[in-house]
Amino acid sequence: MQGTLKDNVTVFLGVPYAESPVGARRWKAPAALAVRSGTYTAQEAKSGCTVAEDCLYLNIYKPAKASAASKLPVLMYIHGGGLGAGTPNDFDGSALANDNGVVVVTIAYRLGALGFLAHPALTAEAGGSSGNYGMLDQQAAMAWVRANIQGFGGDPANTTIFGQSAGGYSVYTHLASPLAAGLFDKAVVSSGAYMRIQPTLATAETFGQSDASKWGCTGTDAEVLACLRTLPAATARAGTGPVSGVWTPVIDGKLLKESTTEAFAAGRFNQVPTIVGSNHDEATSAAKNFASAPLASATWAFVAASVVKVGTPTDIAAQYSSTDFPVPTRAFTSAYGDYRFFCGMVAEAQRIGQWVPSTWSYEFAEQTPAQAIPGQDPATTPGPELAFYGPWGDFHSADLSYWFSQFRTQDQTASNLALSVSMRSYLANFARTGNPNGSGLPMWATVAANGGKVMSFATPLVPGADAATAHKCSYWGTQPPSASLI
Repeated sequence: MQGTLKDNVTVFLGVPYAESPVGARRWKAPAALAVRSGTYTAQEAKSGCTVAEDCLYLNIYKPAKASAASKLPVLMYIHGGGLGAGTPNDFDGSALANDNGVVVVTIAYRLGALGFLAHPALTAEAGGSSGNYGMLDQQAAMAWVRANIQGFGGDPANTTIFGQSAGGYSVYTHLASPLAAGLFDKAVVSSGAYMRIQPTLATAETFGQSDASKWGCTGTDAEVLACLRTLPAATARAGTGPVSGVWTPVIDGKLLKESTTEAFAAGRFNQVPTIVGSNHDEATSAAKNFASAPLASATWAFVAASVVKVGTPTDIAAQYSSTDFPVPTRAFTSAYGDYRFFCGMVAEAQRIGQWVPSTWSYEFAEQTPAQAIPGQDPATTPGPELAFYGPWGDFHSADLSYWFSQFRTQDQTASNLALSVSMRSYLANFARTGNPNGSGLPMWATVAANGGKVMSFATPLVPGADAATAHKCSYWGTQPPSASLI
């Protein structure tokens, strides 16, 4: 395979890991690649799954001098985007490969309805399951890495799956999935605890039938399947996710036998060393919904209760005193982010940690974080500050620049670069040994040993931050687990 050498890193772009899921393969489990001969040129990235249906490709970043004998730890990154957007091409693994001596793999997987549509006709055809194609793609990529990564200098017996947002949600799913057993060795989750309860296959099929009817695909199972597989790709990618319009894996008895959080509580999951974390200000971007009509003191808690769908306005208002926030909309975004993301992470850390001693948790809480996300236009994500609201803080996805050391010039401050070095060092140590600790880094205690505290990725690092108290997790922990992003 022919890649490209750039600054001591060899990069392979657009490497296929499964057969193209088009035509008769649409809405089927990914098919293993046929054996190929000759030299494959891997020097141009392929279109992501929001653009092309032929999209099951991955990118590889390896230290240039790494050989099959090197057996370096492997980090397989799963991008976010709500399972309906995103691309691996936004993320450059060169810094991790060059500075930290790991092989980085970034993967594409089917998104939107093409990745997650469930329908009774598809279920019958596949012998009892549909709707989890994107997750099966991710598992196919893991299997490809197991079989092939040694040829790129990686250790086929040492793969860490690492994901952010929907990618983190995906990692939780693979931890709970019996089908993923033996496909990975460690797991890292960033901002992925927003949906701890998944819908059943029957629920998802109802939404799938509605979409199919809207597209004109009705009749016998054979007629429905033929219609679905001849739809234009843009049409087939659209549709309505089964949970408030959001796409998600479903409990089908195969990929998932129960919800992820139930699996963690009962110990019925793939028990590997795990790091989980979340950002300090996960939901600040939700303030944009109130740009023209900021929330008022008398109403914000009612809006919060209606959005998170748990608790009461009175109880929520009691936790988030108006005197603690400059404007009521900030109280709302804090409550939303604490329940949907941060305290869900704390709960999952405790559930996983009771079975896996090698479990660590963190909070990304840099005081003046970079205000851009790799691959995104900062003019829109996070966008300019709202005059009534103020800074975005450590917004959802703000940590990505640090994990990959992908900063705009104006964000390449000494503190940002130093924090990136520390975060990548912890990550690489974990990928290498199953323990993030190492020379020159403050000791990071496990969940079991840290007394409910977390590592705070900030300047300076705070190994024992009481983030659970700051995020009101004692209250949110009394509420049912989140079953929806919005």
